[in-house]
This record gives sequence, structure tokens and C-alpha cells, in this order.
Amino acid sequence: HIRKDAPLSDIFGSLGSRDKAIRYAARVALEHQPIDTWRDRVLAESDPQANLTGLLALARSYERVNKGQETDIDTPIPNWNNPPYDAERSAMTSRILESLDQLDITQLSDDQQLQLLRVLTLTFVRVAPPNLEERSVMLQRLEHALPAKTQPLNSEIAQLIVYLQAPYAAKQLVPMLEAAPTQEEQIDYARTLRHQTVGWTPDLQERYFRWFTRAASYQGGSSFKLFVDNIKGGAVSRLSAEEVARLKPILDEVPKSDAPIFSAVPRKFVKEWTMTELAPMMETGLKNRNFEHGRQMFGAASCFACHRFDNQGGSVGPDLTILSGRFSPRDILESVLEPSKQISDQYGSVQIVTVDGKVINGRIINLAGDAFRVQTDMLKPGDLTSVDRKQIEEIVESKISMMPKGLLNTLNEEEVLDLMAYLLSRGDRSNPMFAQ
Repeated sequence: HIRKDAPLSDIFGSLGSRDKAIRYAARVALEHQPIDTWRDRVLAESDPQANLTGLLALARSYERVNKGQETDIDTPIPNWNNPPYDAERSAMTSRILESLDQLDITQLSDDQQLQLLRVLTLTFVRVAPPNLEERSVMLQRLEHALPAKTQPLNSEIAQLIVYLQAPYAAKQLVPMLEAAPTQEEQIDYARTLRHQTVGWTPDLQERYFRWFTRAASYQGGSSFKLFVDNIKGGAVSRLSAEEVARLKPILDEVPKSDAPIFSAVPRKFVKEWTMTELAPMMETGLKNRNFEHGRQMFGAASCFACHRFDNQGGSVGPDLTILSGRFSPRDILESVLEPSKQISDQYGSVQIVTVDGKVINGRIINLAGDAFRVQTDMLKPGDLTSVDRKQIEEIVESKISMMPKGLLNTLNEEEVLDLMAYLLSRGDRSNPMFAQ
């Protein structure tokens, strides 16, 4: 670990380290030095990684001045018709932008591009917003930046173009909101878009607010619904009275089903896939696959609704990230196509028959007093059925998996192969299966 009082030469020698932990320690140590002793050196740094780490430290050394309301955790977006101006701070923002301009973004890794976006964001909210000329240049550069290679890059770019109030932000982000495979990613875009005030058309507004109807069926913790409602409330507060009146049928709409629907457009049936058809394709087809498309298909097949993968998704089913380390590709394919063929004891279900002939299928979650609490639908994990123990005739192990069949039936051959490659990758987009 680098001491906070370490010599500047030691600190600068570690700003460009390949080890993220060492870079972090160097940045923290740098932030504890008098800024006048290192500011110019950071701005002139030629090593890309050291430059990014140093500029992050520089931006963090400034205290935010425009914090908005005490209850608002977001930095208010400037009024770009009359942006705030502080000569000294604005000059520093310009110097940071000039330093970043020396970097060849095509030579930066995905992680370094993410760091660059973070430096920009932190500079604008802590030091000073860009001047109008700098904003104009940035809007031109970012116009074709979406979609990016990774979801974290998409998220940072989305926040940046909304902060800059890009006229194209709504047009680009609403389709991404609709196509995002996980509820977490969708919520991220919806939360960002609530600040956008320009570039909306009636169609984009309707599509954006229709998303909240779908989101009402999503699952989360005890404050999840309130969180989504707060996002919606923030977006509605930026509408005119005429827009609220026009959108009222959508704003008042309720979900037609309690089951979460992650896709804005229902997928069409392709065919009922079998092991006989897909197993041979798996043997030769897992080359030149598309990681991001596989991730999209993981969402399209409703996998994210119940399963976590690479720290995203539901938790009522097993985490599938390390699946390929335990099972062969054929076994994984078979478990998707024929979920009832082999059921894990950990995720098995039972059939309960009551004395009056009622049949309840599901997983016994707990015993509360004299009643079993039974989960009957994995897509609605919080919806439990109470069964009085005294009224039970018999309990037998169910031979039917709670995982539904036919999850691949809306996917074509290429989509299935991308999905299977994604499942086998453990979340590693650099896996040889994705080499082009």
C-alpha cells in the first residue's frame, strides 16, 4: 500500500499501474498532497493510464458547489441557455478537457474508456460545466457513441448526454430502454431519462411512460416500488399540463399480469426446439459468437427473471455464472430444453393435496405457525400461498420442474447459439467463442 505521505515520485510511478488496487492507493495518496505540487504534472502526463488516474484525482480534489436541494442526491443539470460561470473553475475544466484530448480513444481499453467518461462526469459536477463551445464539441462526438460495446459504457454515456441535454438523447435512449434485457439496466436508463427535457416527441414520451406499466410487475426489495414510483414522479414533474393530459391513459395504466415482462415487443414463436436438432449445432456452432447478443437473448428467453448471471438478474433460481464449470455444454442445453428431466433437490417442488381435494404445486418456503408458505410461481417470488398443515392430505415430490418449458421457442438458430455461448462464457466477453 502507498502511504499518503509518500514522495510524489513514488505516487506518480504507480498511477499507471496495471493493478487496479495499486492505482487506487496512488490516487488516494495523491489527493492528500497539496494540489499545487502535482496539478500541472498530471495535466501534462503522457501515459494514458496515469493520465486518467491523475485527472480523476484532480477532479475529486474540488468540492461540489451546485448541490441543489438537500434532499436531491443528483447534481442539477445546468441551464444551458445561461450556464453558471466561474472563471477559475471553468479554466480548470478546459485544461482537463485539453489533457483528455491528447488521448487516442481507439487505443484505450473498455475499462479505460469507462475511466475517461468518469473523469468527464466528475469534472463537470465537481469542477465546472463545460462552456458552450466545449459542450457543442462534446455533443458532436457523442452523437454516434451509442450503443457502446458494454453496458457500463452505455450507462455512463447515457448519463453524460442527458447532463448535456443532447437533442438526440431521448431518441437514442428510449429504444435502449425497451431493448435492455434486465430490469436493472432498464431502471438505469429510465432513471437517467427522467432528467431529459428536450428532444421528446409524443411517440417517445408514450413509449417511455409505458415502460413504467411494465416495471410495476418487476420484483425487488421492500422499497423497490417506491424507487420506481420516484423515477416516474420525477419524469412527470417535467411535463407540461397539456402533456400530462395527453399521457393520462398511459400514466394511469396498470399491468395486465403480475408476471414480469422484460421485453417491450412480444417475441414470435419460431419452433419447438429439440435436443436432436440443437445438440449437433452446439458441437460445431460455438465459434464467432456475439457476447452482447447472447446477453440480449438471455433476457429474451426470460432467464434473467429467475436467474443471476454475472451479478445481474433474479435470485429465485440458481446463479448460472459458473454453470460451465460444473456441467457439459450438452447437459446445459438439455436442462434448458427439458427442465423436468433432472431436478435439483435444492430447487425441487412438491405437490400438496388437501383434505378437500385442492392441489397446490410449488416450493415450501417456510413454516409459519401451523401453516406452510408455498411459492407457486417463480416469476412472482413474493406471492406465497398459505396452506394449513391440519388440512393436508398428502405431500409428494413433484416430477415437474418449476422452470417452464419452451424458453427457446422464440429464438432462431443463431440466437440459440449466441445464448448458449453466453451461458458457457461465465460472463467473460474475451472468451475464444466470441473471437471474430
